[in-house]
Amino acid sequence: MKATKLIVQCLENEGVEYIFGVPGKENMDLLDALLGSSIRFVMTRHEQGAAFMADVYGRLTGKAGVCLATLGPGATNLITGVADANMDRAPVTRDKPVIFAYHAYPWLIHRLTYRRINHHNIHVRGYKEEGTITTPFDMTVLNDLDRFHLVMDTIDRLPQTGDKGIYLKQQLKDKLVEHKQYINKHGDDMPEIRNWKWGKV
Repeated sequence: MKATKLIVQCLENEGVEYIFGVPGKENMDLLDALLGSSIRFVMTRHEQGAAFMADVYGRLTGKAGVCLATLGPGATNLITGVADANMDRAPVTRDKPVIFAYHAYPWLIHRLTYRRINHHNIHVRGYKEEGTITTPFDMTVLNDLDRFHLVMDTIDRLPQTGDKGIYLKQQLKDKLVEHKQYINKHGDDMPEIRNWKWGKV
């Protein structure tokens, strides 16, 4: 089972009906996994709009609102809407884990969410000034921002993944070992990373 299928399964188990967001290279696998799901993806023009839509959806329905963005500025653009939801006690992130893949310094998110509802459930992965001259993907690995670390973080915070989650986490750890061995030997990212192409939607 792919990690994205497991994430979608967990969202379905939590009763999520909609995900609001902006598609991009970094979240395309998750969007592909939604094709066979009951969860509908609502594309927005801007990430901030997605966060506010998830906020309002949560307030109107009492259900969890989910927003999705790409890396870097995409994740940054979610901050205003998510902070607004937290400040106003909207059920967007009331008691669920939130994992930010933030391509900047993590302390900024922690400062914005300090003493807000659900602060203990907010986990930020960001720039740690790790890495020197290496491959592009390895830079994300050294900063724990790669897809493998993010999925492992998700598994750690969703005990309902059970044995499937434990098995998947071990596969991801093995993949990171394979990645390290490959770049040490070849000086380049693995072909499955380097030659990745957009899939048909």
